[in-house]
Amino acid sequence: MSYSKLPTRTSYDLNSAADINQLTENIDVVKSEAIPIDPYLVYATVSSATTIEIDWTEASKYYALLDIATTTFTFVDPDYPTTLILVLEQDNTGGRAAILPTETLWASAYAELTTASNSIDIINMFFDGETYYATMLNDFKVLP
Repeated sequence: MSYSKLPTRTSYDLNSAADINQLTENIDVVKSEAIPIDPYLVYATVSSATTIEIDWTEASKYYALLDIATTTFTFVDPDYPTTLILVLEQDNTGGRAAILPTETLWASAYAELTTASNSIDIINMFFDGETYYATMLNDFKVLP
């Protein structure tokens, strides 16, 4: 059996009509040729807003730049248990806050977001079908 070659690009902006069209074409190829790929391998970027919906049925890895005082995140549950990643980056100002859904349980008493300007935190999650079990890796940066 031969398969069509899909683009090697793995990062898509879900706010871009062109990117959504490309993803739709890729999905159509996969459906028509039964290519065995995992749709949860896609990485997506979301635009800043006071409330951001993370649709885990669209991608398993999201990036958000925090550039307003507080951003509240809501989650659309994935179709099945899986691992997920949310990358949060502070803007040049820093001091931004992020609020995640209450269904998120943390490995420690609480997870504290790094608030220094341009800092990057990575939230790793396991979704078991009901609950998001999360750990946070803090303050990624280039070392001198």
